[in-house]
Amino acid sequence: MKVIVLNGDCDYLNQIETTIKLIMVHNQDVKIYVINPDIPHEWFVNLNYYLKQIGAEIVDKKVDPELLDQMHSSRNHISTAAFGRILIPKLISEDKVLYLDSDIIVDANLDAVFAIDFGENMLYAVPDFYGPHKFDEQGYVIDDEIGEYNTGVLLINLKCQFKLEKR
Repeated sequence: MKVIVLNGDCDYLNQIETTIKLIMVHNQDVKIYVINPDIPHEWFVNLNYYLKQIGAEIVDKKVDPELLDQMHSSRNHISTAAFGRILIPKLISEDKVLYLDSDIIVDANLDAVFAIDFGENMLYAVPDFYGPHKFDEQGYVIDDEIGEYNTGVLLINLKCQFKLEKR
């Protein structure tokens, strides 16, 4: 089963619904978690009525809005709900998840993404297009330095233990 995590609030519901519809057009056997502070549970119940008919599921993962309000963006257009993604290791009990921003356009099957072997890696991320990166033949970044990455698409190995080291 492909496990996907989306994130948002009621103000972003149209984008979340569009992303879910596009995921379902191209994929089967999907479980989608939506981390949110305020989307009514009835929305999940209604959507699951239809998704279960095609072997899919959507899961309501509520997060305390006060916890999110403690986080701030340097950009005014970014809601504090966008920070729910950093809670994925705490909220989701799966081995591998694909985090997608809720305004991502999914235009293909995601099997190849889920087939990626993590090895010792805890996540795969897409480098920002403006970063000075070097790539190998498969398109993977081979820079020695960690550059800037787009956090809108993250393949996360939740089996990996997240450890913070003091430097």
